[in-house]
Amino acid sequence: MFNGNSKIVLLGVLSVTFLIVGALMLSEGRKPIDPLLQQGDTLAAGDKPLPAIMPVQKTQSNSDGEGQGSAMVPGLEMLVSGLENKVNADPTNVSNRILLAQTYAELGRLADGMAILKEIRQKHPNNSQAAVALAAVLIKTEEQDNLKSAITILDDSIKRFVDVRTIAVFHKAEAMDKLGKPQEAKDLWKGLLGSLPKGDQLRPQVEQKLAGLE
Repeated sequence: MFNGNSKIVLLGVLSVTFLIVGALMLSEGRKPIDPLLQQGDTLAAGDKPLPAIMPVQKTQSNSDGEGQGSAMVPGLEMLVSGLENKVNADPTNVSNRILLAQTYAELGRLADGMAILKEIRQKHPNNSQAAVALAAVLIKTEEQDNLKSAITILDDSIKRFVDVRTIAVFHKAEAMDKLGKPQEAKDLWKGLLGSLPKGDQLRPQVEQKLAGLE
């Protein structure tokens, strides 16, 4: 059995395949198997729904990596379109929007993913999943200012949100590594590895990161 933290989906290290499955399930009216996205966070009474998602045309890859992912998986645009329709059909479902933002990010559409997550954060500052998801996308950009912003978000999440503390530490180490601070990253990953039980789904990811710093 996994503990509470180890059940958290590994934001930022999810495979495109998993996200495709989530998108397909949502497009068919089923909930994704992701336990992080089953909480069904909805808007509070009196809150205005977030704006509808406007589909973005497939982009050509550029030096920033935008648009590369969608070109790699045939037929993926259809599944993403289905997920976009599902999100627009229920604009109060924040969890679905987070999944869509993560899917965009995994496909290289980082700006689209960030835009959704920043809007969710403005409306729901206490949503722990949106906070860590945004940090993960900021890290993917590898831009110095975004990496620093991600660390700020993650430090706050580590302090305030028990449910995402483990993955927040994991991503903070990633940000430190990309900022050119491998020793700080190594210390964070070592400490995290020591706190994870055998068989935890995050252990292989941490071990791989540590091996890359040796």
